[in-house]
Parts: sequence; structure tokens; C-alpha cells
Amino acid sequence: MKTIGYYIYFFKNLFVLVFIDFFTNRNKFKEFSASVNDFRTNYELINKSRFLKTLELSEIIGAKKENSKIAIENWEYRQGNVSLYELYCLCHLVKSFKPSSIFEIGTFDGRTTLHFAANTDDNTIIHTLDLPADNIDDVDMKLDAGDTQLIEKKGFRIGECFLDKPEASKIKQQLGDSAKFDYSPFLNKIDIFFIDGAHSYEYVKSDTINAFNTIKANGIIIWHDYTNVIDVTEYINELSKTKPIFRINNTSFAIYSPVISPN
Repeated sequence: MKTIGYYIYFFKNLFVLVFIDFFTNRNKFKEFSASVNDFRTNYELINKSRFLKTLELSEIIGAKKENSKIAIENWEYRQGNVSLYELYCLCHLVKSFKPSSIFEIGTFDGRTTLHFAANTDDNTIIHTLDLPADNIDDVDMKLDAGDTQLIEKKGFRIGECFLDKPEASKIKQQLGDSAKFDYSPFLNKIDIFFIDGAHSYEYVKSDTINAFNTIKANGIIIWHDYTNVIDVTEYINELSKTKPIFRINNTSFAIYSPVISPN
């Protein structure tokens, strides 16, 4: 029998999606259906593990800023993308913090990359790194069981969502294994670092170390798939013992920021 907590969690996410649909006149129930299993996975994992302190998006960026206008240019959901509400959060985060530089690990189809570009100033540069499918047998570390399918990207190109858009002028595509990539040109130069690459413990740890080396003193790191993937969750939980990291409510995002001061 499902617990009351499950239904509260489930219908809260339903309300978020319906609320967005109502004010944008777009039918996103197709995406909601595709996300049902993700919500169930999140709920079951939440009840088995220790989790970070949860913050509302408004606690991070301010209630007034959450009401500011954002640009969402691609409403289509592909398995492997962030959810619609997660995309909404990313747009508000970059809009609020006004980064001059963003580094993303895990370009995939470029949906998040496009929205980083669409919601930042004209002079913002977005660097996005992804592993070509041809290099899958030459990676430096163990991959998570589900990573192979995401890396293969059957039916679309890396960064397809932004390749033919005006926003592409702000985006610098990098190709290669994130564990082997040379981050030296970016040391202490990145404002927001988004980690959504390989999901094994080894890769998440490696990507995180490189993120801390490249962000500025007040830089921000955002991880995707916290509460979705066990290795990601375990590593970030361990890291949270020494770093100020929080979970964003109704998402699988964990966020590090020395400037966040929750009540």
C-alpha cells in the first residue's frame, strides 16, 4: 500500500507542471507521463537514504526574482533531459546570478545549454563538454550502467538543440572525456559549473574536483540526478559533510554556493 507521503510528493509535482501549463497555454502532460517513474524512483530513494537540507528555489534566488521573466525555447522532453520544472529552475538560477561564464559537463542534446545561453547576458560564454560516442571504449573511469545509452545519442547530434540557433554564438563546444579534459584554461574563471555527465561515483567525484578547481571564489556548482542515481547521491552526501550543499525542492538538483544563506 502506498503511503500518504507518496501521494503528497506525487501530486505536488503534478501541481507544479499543471501550474506552468496554465500560465503558458502549453500541454505538457506528455512530459508528466514520462516523468512519473522518475518521481517514484525519487520517492523510494528518499525513504532509504540521508538527504541534504532542502530549499525552495525562492530561498536561493529570492521570491521576487522567481517572478521575473525567463525564456524557455524548447519544451520537448527527451529521455535523459532534465525535467520541465528543473529546466525552469536552471533558467531562473542563471538569470538571477548573472554569470559571465558557465561550464557544463554533459551536453547531451544541448537543451540545457541552449537555455543557459537564452537566459544570460549577451557577453556570457557557455562551455559545454561531452563525450563522443566513438570514444566510449576509451574512457578513463568506470561508467554507470545507464551512461552508455546516453552517450550513444541515437537519432540526434551532440548539442542538436542549439547548433542552428542564434544562441550558439555564446556556446563553446568541447569534446572529450571529462576525466582527461584539460581544465587549466578555466581555473578560477567559472561562475556556474553544471555537472550532468557520467553518473558513476568515480566520474562524479572527478568532475566535482575539477569544478571546485575552476569556479571563482563565490562560484556555484549544480549537480543533476541527486536522489535519482545512487552513486551521485552517495558522493554528494559525503561531500556535504565539509561543503555547504543543498537540495532544490521538487528537483534532483544539489547546489553548492558559499553565498546561499538559508533561514
